[in-house]
Amino acid sequence: MKQELEKSLDNNMTTETETVKTTLIETKTDAAEIRDQEKRCNNIIIYRFPESATYSAEEREREDTKRHLDLINNVFEVDCHVDHMKQVARLGHRDRKNTDRQNVTRPLLIEFK
Repeated sequence: MKQELEKSLDNNMTTETETVKTTLIETKTDAAEIRDQEKRCNNIIIYRFPESATYSAEEREREDTKRHLDLINNVFEVDCHVDHMKQVARLGHRDRKNTDRQNVTRPLLIEFK
């Protein structure tokens, strides 16, 4: 009788432990997803935004920043400054072999603070 009781308790403890582990993993996954969504809530991605053909990465970034600030301030009529932004970056790899830059434009990611 005592052995049966211990065996039953061991089975119950194992089941409960597995349930707690599963719940903990699900909670961590949900929390990571929520943090990721909160991190991205201040981002915008602009597609088909003309990309500079300049070879200098700094010059392309400077030109992207100036042009998208003009877009936001003049077209969207939102007061936006460089200090409102955390990062401006093109997504994906730049195709250096393709000289026709009008057909290949990478999306522009703008992260706001």
